[in-house]
Amino acid sequence: MYRSLILLFIFTNLFAVIPTELPDSLSTKDLVFIYVHGFAEYRDIEPFKEKMQEFLSEHPTLNYDVMTYRWEKNRLDFLKPIEQWEASKVNGENKSSHFMDSIIVKLETQKIPYVIVGYSVGTRLVTKALESGKNELKYLRGIYYLASALPKDIKPKINILPEGMKIISYYSKFFDAALKISFRFQEEIAAGGEVGFDDTSTFRNYRTVCTHVHKGGPIQRDYSNMASAIAMLTLFKENIFIEGEPLKYNLDMLVMDREVQWNDVILFDTNYKILIQQNVNTYHYRAVEIAENGLRTRRAWSSDLHMILRGLRLFNEPYGKKVSLSGVED
Repeated sequence: MYRSLILLFIFTNLFAVIPTELPDSLSTKDLVFIYVHGFAEYRDIEPFKEKMQEFLSEHPTLNYDVMTYRWEKNRLDFLKPIEQWEASKVNGENKSSHFMDSIIVKLETQKIPYVIVGYSVGTRLVTKALESGKNELKYLRGIYYLASALPKDIKPKINILPEGMKIISYYSKFFDAALKISFRFQEEIAAGGEVGFDDTSTFRNYRTVCTHVHKGGPIQRDYSNMASAIAMLTLFKENIFIEGEPLKYNLDMLVMDREVQWNDVILFDTNYKILIQQNVNTYHYRAVEIAENGLRTRRAWSSDLHMILRGLRLFNEPYGKKVSLSGVED
C-alpha cells in the first residue's frame, strides 16, 4: 500500500501539467476563483486554496469553485535563492501569455464569472497578462493582489478591466520579512506588497499585518487568512447575502489606527467612511467609522461580515440570492 502511495505521489508531481489548463469541470460553475501562486510555492494544495475550499465547503449551495494556476513547481534552494528568484520572475512573465489565452480568454468565451487572486511573484504574471489583453473582460468580478512582488512605483498599462474596477492590493509594511528584506535587497526598491502602490488610479491599497508565509506556531497570520474575506466581498458585489450569527452588542468606542491585530479589508466611502477590518487571531470583523479629523470609532462587530454590511445598510435589497444559516437558498 505504501509503495502504491509513493508511486502515486511521484507520478502526480512528475507528470502534472504545468502550466495549468482550465479544467472542464469549471464549465458549469457560477463563479471561479483563480489563484496564481508565488515564488517556490511547491505544495500540492496551497494554503490560500485550502482556506477558500474550506469556505466554499461551508456553503455548498454556492456553485463556486477555486483552482490554482500552476506555472512552476520548485522548492526553495537556500544555496541559490537569488538565481532562483531571477529565474522565477522570467518564468512567470513568460507564462503570462498562456495564462491569458488558456485561462482568461477561455473563461470569457465560456461566459464564466471569475475572480483573480495573485500572490507574490504571481502578481507579475497576472499584471503582464492583463497588459497584453485586447478586449474588455466582461466576466471578471475582481482582482486581488496579496504581498505583490512588484515595485511600488510600477504603472501598468491595463485597459481591459471593467469600468471602475481597480486592483485591490493587500500589503504588509512591518510583518512581511520576505519583501522587506529580500525584495528590497534584490530590486533596490520597496515592493507594492510591502508599502502599497504609488499608482492609485490602478490600485486600491489596504494595509494588513500578514506575514509572507506561515512559519508555524498556533497563530496563522499569513495571507491565506484573507481567503474568506475575499469570498465574502465577492458575494457582496454579486448581491448574494450569507446569513450568519446576529450582530454582537456594540459599545461605540474609539480605536487606534495601525493596530497590529487587524487587517484592513475594504473601505466604504459614501456619506461617511466605514473601514471593514478582520482580526488575525479570531477572524471576526469590525466596522470602524473614520471621521474627518481622523478619529476612529467602532460601530459594529461580528464573526460574519455580511451581517455587519446588512446592519450598516450597505447591502442592496432585495438580494440577488440569500443563503440562510441552514445553508438553504431563499
